[in-house]
Amino acid sequence: MDQSDSAQDLLRCRLCDAPVPPLWCHLCNVYLCKSCAGEHMLDTSTQHEVIPVEQTMSKPFYPTCKKHLRKKCELYCKQCTNPICVQCISSQEHPGHEFMDLSEVVNRKKEKLKKSLQGLVSTTLPKYKEIASKIPNQKSYLRQTSDGLKTAIDDHGQKLHKKVDTIVNKLKSEVDQKVENQVLSLQEEEINQKISSIEEYIYNQKELQASRDLGLIIEHKSRHEEFKNVPSSHDVTLPTFCAYEINTDQLLAQFGSFSDETRSSIRPYKIAQKYGELYDNEWTDAFETLTSSGRYTEEQIMQILLECMQDAYSFCQEVVAIQKETLKILITPGGICGTRPQSVSPQAEEMLYQMIKSQKMSGVALMTMFQMTDKCKAVLKKVQQYTAKCLEVCLLMNMWDPPLAIGSSPAKRSVFDSTIYKEFWKRGNTVDFVVWLPLYMHKNGSLLHKGVVQPL
Repeated sequence: MDQSDSAQDLLRCRLCDAPVPPLWCHLCNVYLCKSCAGEHMLDTSTQHEVIPVEQTMSKPFYPTCKKHLRKKCELYCKQCTNPICVQCISSQEHPGHEFMDLSEVVNRKKEKLKKSLQGLVSTTLPKYKEIASKIPNQKSYLRQTSDGLKTAIDDHGQKLHKKVDTIVNKLKSEVDQKVENQVLSLQEEEINQKISSIEEYIYNQKELQASRDLGLIIEHKSRHEEFKNVPSSHDVTLPTFCAYEINTDQLLAQFGSFSDETRSSIRPYKIAQKYGELYDNEWTDAFETLTSSGRYTEEQIMQILLECMQDAYSFCQEVVAIQKETLKILITPGGICGTRPQSVSPQAEEMLYQMIKSQKMSGVALMTMFQMTDKCKAVLKKVQQYTAKCLEVCLLMNMWDPPLAIGSSPAKRSVFDSTIYKEFWKRGNTVDFVVWLPLYMHKNGSLLHKGVVQPL
Protein backbone atom coordinates (compact mmCIF):
# COMPACT_ATOMS: atom_id res chain seq x y z
CA MET A 1 0.00 0.00 0.00
CA ASP A 2 1.29 3.49 -0.83
CA GLN A 3 2.86 5.27 2.13
CA SER A 4 0.82 8.39 1.46
CA ASP A 5 -2.51 6.66 2.00
CA SER A 6 -4.79 8.37 4.50
CA ALA A 7 -6.20 6.69 7.59
CA GLN A 8 -9.55 6.31 5.81
CA ASP A 9 -7.85 4.46 2.96
CA LEU A 10 -6.44 2.01 5.50
CA LEU A 11 -9.94 0.93 6.61
CA ARG A 12 -10.77 -2.23 4.69
CA CYS A 13 -13.19 -5.09 5.19
CA ARG A 14 -11.41 -7.86 7.04
CA LEU A 15 -13.14 -10.57 5.00
CA CYS A 16 -13.09 -9.28 1.40
CA ASP A 17 -10.64 -6.33 1.64
CA ALA A 18 -13.22 -3.89 0.23
CA PRO A 19 -12.20 -0.26 0.89
CA VAL A 20 -13.98 2.04 3.39
CA PRO A 21 -16.24 -0.54 5.07
CA PRO A 22 -19.28 1.07 6.81
CA LEU A 23 -19.55 -1.38 9.73
CA TRP A 24 -17.42 -2.46 12.69
CA CYS A 25 -17.67 -5.44 15.06
CA HIS A 26 -17.00 -4.19 18.59
CA LEU A 27 -16.31 -7.68 19.94
CA CYS A 28 -13.92 -8.84 17.20
CA ASN A 29 -12.41 -5.39 16.51
CA VAL A 30 -12.70 -5.80 12.71
CA TYR A 31 -14.17 -3.63 9.94
CA LEU A 32 -16.85 -5.16 7.70
CA CYS A 33 -18.66 -4.25 4.51
CA LYS A 34 -22.44 -4.74 4.31
CA SER A 35 -22.08 -7.93 2.25
CA CYS A 36 -19.76 -9.59 4.79
CA ALA A 37 -21.51 -8.36 7.94
CA GLY A 38 -24.28 -10.95 7.58
CA GLU A 39 -21.78 -13.78 7.16
CA HIS A 40 -19.90 -12.53 10.21
CA MET A 41 -23.08 -12.50 12.33
CA LEU A 42 -23.80 -16.13 11.38
CA ASP A 43 -20.96 -17.19 13.67
CA THR A 44 -23.08 -18.04 16.74
CA SER A 45 -20.11 -19.06 18.88
CA THR A 46 -19.79 -15.44 20.06
CA GLN A 47 -22.19 -12.54 20.59
CA HIS A 48 -21.10 -10.18 17.84
CA GLU A 49 -21.90 -6.49 18.16
CA VAL A 50 -21.85 -4.90 14.70
CA ILE A 51 -22.33 -1.12 14.63
CA PRO A 52 -21.83 1.66 12.04
CA VAL A 53 -18.28 2.95 11.78
CA GLU A 54 -19.50 6.49 12.57
CA GLN A 55 -20.33 5.40 16.11
CA THR A 56 -16.73 4.23 16.64
CA MET A 57 -15.46 7.74 15.85
CA SER A 58 -17.32 9.45 18.69
CA LYS A 59 -15.51 7.94 21.66
CA PRO A 60 -12.73 5.46 22.42
CA PHE A 61 -13.45 1.86 23.39
CA TYR A 62 -11.93 1.07 26.76
CA PRO A 63 -10.90 -2.54 27.49
CA THR A 64 -12.89 -4.64 29.93
CA CYS A 65 -11.26 -5.14 33.34
CA LYS A 66 -9.89 -8.67 33.70
CA LYS A 67 -10.83 -8.78 37.40
CA HIS A 68 -14.12 -6.88 37.33
CA LEU A 69 -15.77 -8.02 34.12
CA ARG A 70 -18.57 -5.45 34.29
CA LYS A 71 -16.18 -2.53 34.47
CA LYS A 72 -14.15 -0.75 31.82
CA CYS A 73 -10.50 0.13 32.35
CA GLU A 74 -10.23 3.91 32.09
CA LEU A 75 -7.08 4.25 34.22
CA TYR A 76 -3.53 2.94 34.05
CA CYS A 77 -1.35 1.84 36.99
CA LYS A 78 2.23 3.01 36.47
CA GLN A 79 3.66 0.50 38.95
CA CYS A 80 1.78 -2.54 37.62
CA THR A 81 1.94 -1.26 34.00
CA ASN A 82 -1.62 -2.46 33.40
CA PRO A 83 -4.99 -0.85 32.61
CA ILE A 84 -7.28 -0.82 35.66
CA CYS A 85 -10.86 0.18 36.52
CA VAL A 86 -12.16 2.38 39.37
CA GLN A 87 -13.18 -0.71 41.33
CA CYS A 88 -9.56 -1.92 41.26
CA ILE A 89 -8.60 1.28 43.11
CA SER A 90 -11.41 1.08 45.68
CA SER A 91 -10.59 -2.59 46.38
CA GLN A 92 -7.15 -1.53 47.70
CA GLU A 93 -5.36 -3.75 45.22
CA HIS A 94 -2.97 -0.94 44.29
CA PRO A 95 -1.96 0.77 47.57
CA GLY A 96 0.38 3.72 47.08
CA HIS A 97 0.47 3.30 43.28
CA GLU A 98 0.35 6.15 40.78
CA PHE A 99 -2.47 6.24 38.24
CA MET A 100 -2.85 7.91 34.85
CA ASP A 101 -5.70 8.33 32.43
CA LEU A 102 -5.53 5.37 30.03
CA SER A 103 -6.17 7.57 27.01
CA GLU A 104 -3.08 9.67 27.87
CA VAL A 105 -0.92 6.52 28.10
CA VAL A 106 -2.33 5.31 24.78
CA ASN A 107 -1.61 8.65 23.10
CA ARG A 108 2.00 8.48 24.28
CA LYS A 109 2.39 4.92 23.04
CA LYS A 110 0.83 5.77 19.69
CA GLU A 111 3.31 8.59 19.32
CA LYS A 112 6.18 6.17 20.00
CA LEU A 113 4.71 3.69 17.53
CA LYS A 114 4.41 6.47 14.97
CA LYS A 115 8.11 7.32 15.30
CA SER A 116 9.01 3.63 15.12
CA LEU A 117 6.89 3.28 12.00
CA GLN A 118 8.60 6.28 10.42
CA GLY A 119 11.96 4.61 11.04
CA LEU A 120 10.81 1.43 9.33
CA VAL A 121 9.37 3.30 6.35
CA SER A 122 12.19 5.81 5.86
CA THR A 123 15.26 3.77 6.89
CA THR A 124 14.89 0.04 7.47
CA LEU A 125 12.68 -0.90 4.51
CA PRO A 126 14.69 1.21 2.00
CA LYS A 127 17.89 -0.54 3.15
CA TYR A 128 16.38 -3.94 2.51
CA LYS A 129 15.09 -2.79 -0.88
CA GLU A 130 18.50 -1.35 -1.75
CA ILE A 131 20.11 -4.72 -1.03
CA ALA A 132 17.44 -6.47 -3.11
CA SER A 133 17.97 -4.01 -5.98
CA LYS A 134 21.68 -4.88 -6.13
CA ILE A 135 21.12 -8.64 -6.36
CA PRO A 136 20.09 -8.74 -10.08
CA ASN A 137 23.26 -6.81 -11.03
CA GLN A 138 25.36 -9.07 -8.81
CA LYS A 139 23.86 -12.15 -10.46
CA SER A 140 24.46 -10.62 -13.88
CA TYR A 141 28.08 -9.94 -12.92
CA LEU A 142 28.50 -13.54 -11.75
CA ARG A 143 27.11 -14.89 -15.01
CA GLN A 144 29.31 -12.64 -17.15
CA THR A 145 32.42 -13.37 -15.10
CA SER A 146 31.74 -17.11 -15.13
CA ASP A 147 31.45 -16.96 -18.93
CA GLY A 148 34.90 -15.40 -19.02
CA LEU A 149 36.27 -18.13 -16.79
CA LYS A 150 34.80 -20.84 -19.00
CA THR A 151 36.29 -19.22 -22.11
CA ALA A 152 39.75 -19.15 -20.52
CA ILE A 153 39.42 -22.82 -19.61
CA ASP A 154 38.28 -23.72 -23.14
CA ASP A 155 41.11 -21.81 -24.82
CA HIS A 156 43.73 -23.54 -22.69
CA GLY A 157 42.01 -26.92 -22.98
CA GLN A 158 42.18 -26.86 -26.82
CA LYS A 159 45.98 -27.19 -26.58
CA LEU A 160 45.68 -30.53 -24.87
CA HIS A 161 44.95 -34.00 -26.17
CA LYS A 162 41.38 -35.33 -26.11
CA LYS A 163 42.14 -37.36 -23.04
CA VAL A 164 42.18 -34.18 -20.94
CA ASP A 165 38.61 -33.29 -21.94
CA THR A 166 37.40 -34.80 -18.70
CA ILE A 167 39.61 -32.38 -16.79
CA VAL A 168 38.17 -29.44 -18.74
CA ASN A 169 34.62 -30.51 -17.98
CA LYS A 170 35.49 -31.05 -14.34
CA LEU A 171 36.84 -27.54 -13.91
CA LYS A 172 33.92 -25.98 -15.78
CA SER A 173 31.60 -27.82 -13.45
CA GLU A 174 33.48 -26.31 -10.52
CA VAL A 175 32.91 -22.83 -11.99
CA ASP A 176 29.18 -23.49 -12.16
CA GLN A 177 29.21 -24.75 -8.58
CA LYS A 178 31.11 -21.69 -7.37
CA VAL A 179 28.61 -19.43 -9.14
CA GLU A 180 25.72 -21.38 -7.61
CA ASN A 181 27.27 -21.08 -4.16
CA GLN A 182 27.74 -17.35 -4.64
CA VAL A 183 24.14 -16.92 -5.82
CA LEU A 184 22.90 -18.88 -2.80
CA SER A 185 25.02 -16.73 -0.48
CA LEU A 186 23.15 -13.62 -1.68
CA GLN A 187 20.12 -14.80 0.35
CA GLU A 188 17.76 -13.30 -2.22
CA GLU A 189 14.77 -15.31 -0.99
CA GLU A 190 15.44 -14.43 2.66
CA ILE A 191 15.83 -10.73 1.83
CA ASN A 192 12.58 -10.68 -0.17
CA GLN A 193 10.78 -12.56 2.62
CA LYS A 194 12.03 -9.99 5.14
CA ILE A 195 10.82 -7.17 2.87
CA SER A 196 7.39 -8.82 2.67
CA SER A 197 7.30 -9.18 6.46
CA ILE A 198 8.20 -5.53 6.99
CA GLU A 199 5.63 -4.33 4.43
CA GLU A 200 2.97 -6.47 6.06
CA TYR A 201 3.96 -5.17 9.49
CA ILE A 202 3.86 -1.56 8.24
CA TYR A 203 0.36 -2.19 6.82
CA ASN A 204 -0.79 -3.60 10.19
CA GLN A 205 0.84 -0.67 12.00
CA LYS A 206 -1.06 1.82 9.85
CA GLU A 207 -4.26 -0.08 10.51
CA LEU A 208 -3.45 0.03 14.24
CA GLN A 209 -2.92 3.78 14.01
CA ALA A 210 -6.45 4.12 12.67
CA SER A 211 -7.91 1.89 15.41
CA ARG A 212 -9.72 3.33 18.40
CA ASP A 213 -9.50 0.14 20.45
CA LEU A 214 -7.18 1.29 23.21
CA GLY A 215 -6.84 -2.17 24.66
CA LEU A 216 -5.62 -3.54 21.33
CA ILE A 217 -3.03 -0.77 21.14
CA ILE A 218 -1.85 -1.38 24.72
CA GLU A 219 -1.42 -5.10 24.05
CA HIS A 220 0.49 -4.47 20.81
CA LYS A 221 4.11 -5.64 20.88
CA SER A 222 6.44 -3.75 18.57
CA ARG A 223 8.58 -5.81 16.18
CA HIS A 224 10.83 -2.92 15.26
CA GLU A 225 13.84 -4.44 17.06
CA GLU A 226 13.34 -7.64 15.07
CA PHE A 227 13.78 -5.75 11.80
CA LYS A 228 16.51 -3.27 12.83
CA ASN A 229 19.47 -5.57 12.22
CA VAL A 230 19.72 -5.05 8.47
CA PRO A 231 22.31 -7.38 6.91
CA SER A 232 25.20 -5.77 5.11
CA SER A 233 25.21 -5.81 1.33
CA HIS A 234 26.93 -9.00 0.20
CA ASP A 235 29.88 -8.64 -2.17
CA VAL A 236 30.28 -11.39 -4.74
CA THR A 237 33.44 -12.47 -6.48
CA LEU A 238 34.84 -15.40 -8.40
CA PRO A 239 38.37 -16.76 -8.60
CA THR A 240 40.55 -16.38 -11.67
CA PHE A 241 41.78 -19.25 -13.83
CA CYS A 242 45.58 -19.56 -13.87
CA ALA A 243 46.95 -21.27 -17.01
CA TYR A 244 50.32 -23.07 -16.91
CA GLU A 245 52.68 -24.34 -19.63
CA ILE A 246 51.45 -27.73 -20.82
CA ASN A 247 53.47 -30.73 -19.62
CA THR A 248 52.10 -34.05 -20.95
CA ASP A 249 53.67 -35.97 -18.04
CA GLN A 250 51.80 -33.93 -15.50
CA LEU A 251 48.59 -33.02 -17.27
CA LEU A 252 46.40 -32.48 -14.25
CA ALA A 253 48.98 -30.41 -12.39
CA GLN A 254 49.97 -28.45 -15.48
CA PHE A 255 46.47 -27.67 -16.75
CA GLY A 256 45.77 -25.01 -14.16
CA SER A 257 43.69 -24.33 -11.10
CA PHE A 258 41.43 -21.71 -9.59
CA SER A 259 43.09 -18.99 -7.59
CA ASP A 260 41.51 -17.20 -4.68
CA GLU A 261 43.48 -14.10 -5.60
CA THR A 262 40.81 -11.73 -6.86
CA ARG A 263 42.72 -8.53 -7.59
CA SER A 264 39.76 -7.06 -5.74
CA SER A 265 40.85 -3.47 -6.23
CA ILE A 266 40.29 -3.61 -10.01
CA ARG A 267 37.38 -6.01 -10.40
CA PRO A 268 34.37 -4.31 -12.07
CA TYR A 269 32.07 -4.74 -9.09
CA LYS A 270 34.72 -3.28 -6.75
CA ILE A 271 35.34 -0.39 -9.13
CA ALA A 272 31.58 0.27 -9.19
CA GLN A 273 31.63 0.32 -5.39
CA LYS A 274 34.46 2.87 -5.43
CA TYR A 275 32.49 4.89 -7.99
CA GLY A 276 29.50 4.99 -5.63
CA GLU A 277 31.67 5.91 -2.64
CA LEU A 278 33.20 8.74 -4.68
CA TYR A 279 29.72 10.22 -5.15
CA ASP A 280 28.71 9.67 -1.52
CA ASN A 281 31.89 11.14 0.01
CA GLU A 282 34.25 13.27 -2.11
CA TRP A 283 31.45 14.60 -4.33
CA THR A 284 29.47 15.73 -1.28
CA ASP A 285 32.54 17.44 0.24
CA ALA A 286 33.33 19.18 -3.05
CA PHE A 287 29.72 20.33 -3.41
CA GLU A 288 29.78 21.88 0.07
CA THR A 289 33.14 23.56 -0.61
CA LEU A 290 31.95 25.22 -3.82
CA THR A 291 28.59 26.12 -2.25
CA SER A 292 30.32 27.94 0.63
CA SER A 293 32.27 30.06 -1.88
CA GLY A 294 28.99 31.72 -2.89
CA ARG A 295 30.09 32.08 -6.52
CA TYR A 296 27.96 29.37 -8.11
CA THR A 297 24.39 28.14 -8.12
CA GLU A 298 23.73 24.56 -7.04
CA GLU A 299 23.05 23.49 -10.63
CA GLN A 300 26.29 25.14 -11.82
CA ILE A 301 28.25 23.28 -9.13
CA MET A 302 26.74 19.95 -10.16
CA GLN A 303 27.65 20.65 -13.78
CA ILE A 304 31.25 21.50 -12.79
CA LEU A 305 31.64 18.28 -10.79
CA LEU A 306 30.01 16.20 -13.54
CA GLU A 307 32.30 17.62 -16.22
CA CYS A 308 35.28 16.94 -13.94
CA MET A 309 34.36 13.23 -13.87
CA GLN A 310 33.89 13.12 -17.65
CA ASP A 311 37.21 14.91 -18.30
CA ALA A 312 39.01 12.65 -15.83
CA TYR A 313 37.65 9.59 -17.64
CA SER A 314 38.82 10.78 -21.09
CA PHE A 315 42.22 11.79 -19.62
CA CYS A 316 42.71 8.32 -18.10
CA GLN A 317 41.73 6.76 -21.44
CA GLU A 318 44.68 8.59 -22.98
CA VAL A 319 47.03 7.61 -20.13
CA VAL A 320 46.21 3.90 -20.48
CA ALA A 321 46.50 4.07 -24.29
CA ILE A 322 49.99 5.61 -23.97
CA GLN A 323 50.99 2.98 -21.40
CA LYS A 324 49.80 0.19 -23.67
CA GLU A 325 51.61 1.56 -26.73
CA THR A 326 54.84 2.04 -24.77
CA LEU A 327 54.77 -1.46 -23.29
CA LYS A 328 53.89 -2.93 -26.71
CA ILE A 329 57.07 -1.39 -28.14
CA LEU A 330 59.13 -2.79 -25.28
CA ILE A 331 57.87 -6.38 -25.56
CA THR A 332 57.83 -6.58 -29.38
CA PRO A 333 61.00 -7.61 -31.25
CA GLY A 334 62.43 -4.61 -33.05
CA GLY A 335 60.18 -2.21 -31.18
CA ILE A 336 62.97 -0.53 -29.25
CA CYS A 337 64.93 -0.02 -32.46
CA GLY A 338 62.27 2.30 -33.74
CA THR A 339 60.06 -0.07 -35.74
CA ARG A 340 56.44 0.51 -34.79
CA PRO A 341 54.90 -2.87 -33.88
CA GLN A 342 51.96 -3.83 -36.08
CA SER A 343 50.68 -6.67 -33.88
CA VAL A 344 51.66 -8.89 -30.98
CA SER A 345 51.03 -12.55 -30.26
CA PRO A 346 48.13 -13.59 -27.98
CA GLN A 347 50.65 -14.51 -25.26
CA ALA A 348 52.30 -11.10 -25.53
CA GLU A 349 48.89 -9.41 -25.55
CA GLU A 350 47.98 -11.15 -22.28
CA MET A 351 51.33 -10.21 -20.74
CA LEU A 352 50.77 -6.62 -21.92
CA TYR A 353 47.36 -6.54 -20.26
CA GLN A 354 48.76 -7.85 -16.97
CA MET A 355 51.59 -5.29 -17.09
CA ILE A 356 49.10 -2.45 -17.60
CA LYS A 357 47.03 -3.64 -14.66
CA SER A 358 50.14 -3.78 -12.51
CA GLN A 359 50.93 -0.12 -13.21
CA LYS A 360 49.90 1.62 -10.01
CA MET A 361 49.50 5.38 -10.03
CA SER A 362 48.07 7.42 -7.15
CA GLY A 363 45.41 10.05 -7.55
CA VAL A 364 47.95 12.71 -6.51
CA ALA A 365 50.36 11.70 -9.28
CA LEU A 366 47.54 11.69 -11.81
CA MET A 367 46.42 15.09 -10.53
CA THR A 368 49.88 16.51 -11.26
CA MET A 369 49.66 15.25 -14.84
CA PHE A 370 46.02 16.33 -15.20
CA GLN A 371 46.79 19.92 -14.13
CA MET A 372 49.16 20.20 -17.06
CA THR A 373 46.32 19.67 -19.54
CA ASP A 374 43.58 22.01 -20.75
CA LYS A 375 41.01 19.63 -19.22
CA CYS A 376 41.84 20.87 -15.71
CA LYS A 377 39.74 23.97 -15.08
CA ALA A 378 40.85 26.53 -12.49
CA VAL A 379 37.86 25.88 -10.24
CA LEU A 380 38.93 22.22 -9.75
CA LYS A 381 41.99 23.36 -7.81
CA LYS A 382 39.56 24.24 -5.01
CA VAL A 383 38.35 20.63 -4.87
CA GLN A 384 41.59 18.75 -5.50
CA GLN A 385 40.63 15.79 -3.31
CA TYR A 386 37.52 15.16 -5.42
CA THR A 387 39.44 15.61 -8.69
CA ALA A 388 42.24 13.25 -7.58
CA LYS A 389 39.70 10.59 -6.57
CA CYS A 390 37.93 10.94 -9.94
CA LEU A 391 41.25 10.32 -11.69
CA GLU A 392 42.08 7.36 -9.47
CA VAL A 393 38.73 5.63 -10.07
CA CYS A 394 38.69 6.45 -13.80
CA LEU A 395 42.16 4.93 -14.22
CA LEU A 396 40.85 1.68 -12.71
CA MET A 397 37.88 1.79 -15.10
CA ASN A 398 40.15 2.10 -18.13
CA MET A 399 42.63 -0.54 -16.95
CA TRP A 400 39.92 -3.20 -17.17
CA ASP A 401 39.55 -5.01 -20.48
CA PRO A 402 37.22 -3.99 -21.98
CA PRO A 403 37.11 -0.68 -20.09
CA LEU A 404 34.18 0.14 -17.86
CA ALA A 405 32.06 2.89 -19.41
CA ILE A 406 30.23 5.86 -17.92
CA GLY A 407 26.90 6.67 -19.53
CA SER A 408 25.99 9.77 -21.50
CA SER A 409 23.77 12.51 -20.09
CA PRO A 410 20.05 12.16 -20.88
CA ALA A 411 18.42 15.10 -22.65
CA LYS A 412 16.64 17.74 -20.60
CA ARG A 413 12.93 16.95 -20.24
CA SER A 414 13.46 13.39 -21.45
CA VAL A 415 11.54 10.65 -19.61
CA PHE A 416 13.02 9.77 -16.21
CA ASP A 417 14.21 6.12 -16.23
CA SER A 418 14.24 4.72 -12.70
CA THR A 419 16.02 1.55 -13.85
CA ILE A 420 19.15 3.57 -14.68
CA TYR A 421 18.90 6.66 -12.45
CA LYS A 422 18.01 7.53 -8.88
CA GLU A 423 16.21 10.75 -7.94
CA PHE A 424 18.35 13.48 -6.36
CA TRP A 425 16.04 15.14 -3.84
CA LYS A 426 12.58 15.38 -5.36
CA ARG A 427 10.37 13.20 -7.52
CA GLY A 428 9.24 13.74 -11.09
CA ASN A 429 8.65 12.14 -14.47
CA THR A 430 11.08 14.06 -16.71
CA VAL A 431 14.77 14.98 -16.41
CA ASP A 432 15.70 18.49 -15.32
CA PHE A 433 19.50 18.08 -14.95
CA VAL A 434 22.07 15.32 -14.38
CA VAL A 435 23.95 14.99 -11.10
CA TRP A 436 25.89 11.71 -11.57
CA LEU A 437 26.25 9.39 -14.56
CA PRO A 438 25.56 5.63 -14.52
CA LEU A 439 28.43 3.12 -14.80
CA TYR A 440 28.35 0.13 -17.16
CA MET A 441 30.39 -3.10 -17.42
CA HIS A 442 31.54 -1.83 -20.82
CA LYS A 443 30.08 0.19 -23.69
CA ASN A 444 26.51 -1.11 -24.20
CA GLY A 445 27.13 -3.53 -21.30
CA SER A 446 25.07 -4.27 -18.19
CA LEU A 447 24.52 -1.61 -15.53
CA LEU A 448 26.95 -1.66 -12.59
CA HIS A 449 25.89 1.50 -10.73
CA LYS A 450 22.93 3.82 -11.14
CA GLY A 451 23.34 7.48 -11.95
CA VAL A 452 21.52 10.38 -10.27
CA VAL A 453 19.30 13.00 -11.91
CA GLN A 454 17.01 15.74 -10.68
CA PRO A 455 13.58 15.15 -12.21
CA LEU A 456 10.91 17.78 -12.88
